[in-house]
Amino acid sequence: MQVSVEDGNRVFRGDFDRSQFRIFDNGAEQNLAFFNSVDTPAHVAVLLETSPAVYLIQSQHIAAAYALLDGLAQDDLIALATYDRSARIALDFTSDRSDITRTLDGMQYFLGMGDLNFYDAVNSTLAWLEAPLGKKALVVLSTGLDSSSESRWNALQTELEKTDVSAFTVALGGAVRNFKSKKAAHGPQASFQRADAALREIAKTTGGQSYFPATPDDFVKAYREISAQLRRQYLLAYRPPPHDGRVHSIEVHVLNAQGRVLASTGVTTGSANGFRIFSRQSYLSSDK
Repeated sequence: MQVSVEDGNRVFRGDFDRSQFRIFDNGAEQNLAFFNSVDTPAHVAVLLETSPAVYLIQSQHIAAAYALLDGLAQDDLIALATYDRSARIALDFTSDRSDITRTLDGMQYFLGMGDLNFYDAVNSTLAWLEAPLGKKALVVLSTGLDSSSESRWNALQTELEKTDVSAFTVALGGAVRNFKSKKAAHGPQASFQRADAALREIAKTTGGQSYFPATPDDFVKAYREISAQLRRQYLLAYRPPPHDGRVHSIEVHVLNAQGRVLASTGVTTGSANGFRIFSRQSYLSSDK
């Protein structure tokens, strides 16, 4: 799994070694079987919604997306996928930044009325990311809106508990999303509330982060922060306990040079250092 460590200055740190990490599965400490430093190249898939709503603001977030590309390591491999009714691969993994920018500039948007199958699109992209080994991340640029049944969200939740991919979600359509409606409980605002909850849950479950930009500058800031975190992710692994088909909690500790705990997963320490760890906090154990 991928693990990032942020210090009190909100800087992601890449100077910890193997001996400074501890992993606990359902409260029991596990032996660290594998460790790769932050220098390990990553596979990063970018999933972009191509709906009419996103078409209207493409100049904002596509231009800002170059901040993400500029911030990643040169040997990271990046792929692009799009979705509206279904997901499709726009560009397979490559380190050629010119190929990536050409593909972004030439994105085609679906301008008719139709269904948005966001949950299935994320699920399909996660399945596509199963093949690469090592550090893997999914960056989702989406309104989070989905017109499919609740069962599709349930299916995605199951996959989120199983995947070894870190997901980062960037909410699109901020102007509409932040519009205050007196009929919010029943109108479009209610749909965005559900969408926001889904975007947050996707990121939280996989150990990533969610962002809700309102301005072009907010987009740039979000993409720069994502690239900084991806560039300084550690890859850790342990041999899990016997399969039982249940959800297991995971807790990661990072220690200082003297062996004292700087931070635990999802918790900002009470001391002045303010360290935080970003990693997944649970997984679904196979029953086989």
